[in-house]
Amino acid sequence: MSYNAFPQRWLSRLKLKLFSVNDMNDLTSNLGCICSINLDPTMLLVDNNIFLFRWWEWEEFIISAIYASPNFIQRRLLWNNLSNIQLQYNLSWCRIGDFNISIGAHEHKGTFQPTRLPMKDFQDWTDINQLIHLPARGMFFTQTNGRGGNNYAQKTLDISICNLMWIDMCSYVSCSTTIKHIYDHYHLLLDFRFEEIRFASQFRFENVVITPWM
Repeated sequence: MSYNAFPQRWLSRLKLKLFSVNDMNDLTSNLGCICSINLDPTMLLVDNNIFLFRWWEWEEFIISAIYASPNFIQRRLLWNNLSNIQLQYNLSWCRIGDFNISIGAHEHKGTFQPTRLPMKDFQDWTDINQLIHLPARGMFFTQTNGRGGNNYAQKTLDISICNLMWIDMCSYVSCSTTIKHIYDHYHLLLDFRFEEIRFASQFRFENVVITPWM
């Protein structure tokens, strides 16, 4: 689905807006970000594989929407890019999306075992940057390859990762999978709450959905 074909009226009725899509040059955009119409995120970076945006809700924080390449070398470049960006912003971070890699063999089910080097590379990147993998409620395996017989495989590729500052900032964080429809991935829903320092009894709830579309 292209940006122009996206159901704008449907979003409007839900009081939501599509505030950014990625630029795939001659290809159809496959990553978009939706938020409430009263929110105004500041875009820091938009490219083929990542959205980087921030907003202020008593504290300034950053969310990265990820759609990593299936190519190992391209993913390694993305990890390096994300590490460099993190050094520029000493803020609370959360990264959510399709990372196109599992962190271990336990996140893969199929006849053939996954390649170890890309998984180790991904794990090393999260360890070096002291990132925390948020457990997702719902489906453990978030992607199926749609093949039959011995070629059938299930993987956990859609993940939410955050830093320690994000955990300290939020009074509540939850990640869950949504219903799969047509697309071969289960989308992720990230729920988080902030506690306003000036009024300890008041909470604010934000709902963010990051989803690739075909």
